[in-house]
Amino acid sequence: MNVRGLVVAAGSGIRAGLDMPKQFSMLGGSSVLSQALNALLDHQKVAGCIAVVSPDHEQMFRRVVEPELRKPVELVHGGSTRLQSVRLGLEALLTVSPTHVLIHDGARPFLPESLIDDIVANFDAHDAVIPVLPVTDALWQVNSGYLDGSFERTDKCRAQTPQGFAFKPILEAYRNFSGDAADDAAVALKFGMRLKSVAGSVRNLKITYPDDMSLCEDLISRKGETRTGFGYDVHRLESGDGVILCGVKIPFNRSLKGHSDADVATHALADAIYGGLADGDIGKWFPPDDQQWRAADSMIFLKHAAERATKLGYSISGVDCTIVCEEPKIAPHSKSMRERIATCLEIPIALIGIKATTSEGLGFTGRGEGIAAHAVATLTKI
Repeated sequence: MNVRGLVVAAGSGIRAGLDMPKQFSMLGGSSVLSQALNALLDHQKVAGCIAVVSPDHEQMFRRVVEPELRKPVELVHGGSTRLQSVRLGLEALLTVSPTHVLIHDGARPFLPESLIDDIVANFDAHDAVIPVLPVTDALWQVNSGYLDGSFERTDKCRAQTPQGFAFKPILEAYRNFSGDAADDAAVALKFGMRLKSVAGSVRNLKITYPDDMSLCEDLISRKGETRTGFGYDVHRLESGDGVILCGVKIPFNRSLKGHSDADVATHALADAIYGGLADGDIGKWFPPDDQQWRAADSMIFLKHAAERATKLGYSISGVDCTIVCEEPKIAPHSKSMRERIATCLEIPIALIGIKATTSEGLGFTGRGEGIAAHAVATLTKI
């Protein structure tokens, strides 16, 4: 698979109310356009990019954007409309014969790596993959400054970029398209391509108006912000042949009782991550009365918590879990447990602490009636 990026930045950008086209404006120390390009250039599945800019802005591109790029890009002059600019960019890509193309707006500087992952992962089965967000506000039509009709929003969505396409069909679609279209997906749909949707990202903002730039500056200022979440869980012991803790089965003459696999330590870790995100808990995302989670591997829950962190713009800087029980002995298994958690969270094992303590014979854990776990997760804004 040969995937190329096509970043469109040939517009005037005047609606943003800035003293230069928005794509060349500085945001957090680098230009909006260089951030949009670098997000694609940094991705391991993207072999290279083309930037489409106005001929009037070539010198500005060379002076402002090019020095900030982590890899070289080919510069193409755009047309008078976005559709013309996209077509010119697609024609220029013919020299490298890509199998697929990601068409992205140069005014979206916060493109998450995970969104590119999701789009590219669908290329094997789909010729067009479009990231979308649900419409959460009421939709109304405005006539002469007054609202005069509302629309049902349950089946509506907002399309983002990058929009991914098999290269030959989208090139042919643009060569044969006439008229106007809302975006590349509309051109593809008119050509008969079926559009596969994937979940977009709320962080993938497009700068259009002055308030958009202010919001992006606020997000930049929060970069590096740290959050801490706490998790706690307890499960009763019953007759069995072992307990599962942090994804590792430890031989024992009893088992933990629960709807899933009752991995009390993993549950506490997942809740710590959800807590740091202020994003609910395991019960919200995996209700205990839902039969599909009966006897489920609790790594599913932990993986989901990690994915939520990424989607909301956070990395997991470290987790720590204390397991409270009289027996079985945890220390001989702690390395395997740390390795399992590291694999699930996709972070180095050095960032994971797993330890155990007894309660000196006190309480339900001291009496051997159950096992408890406390966990802390540290999250950093990316």
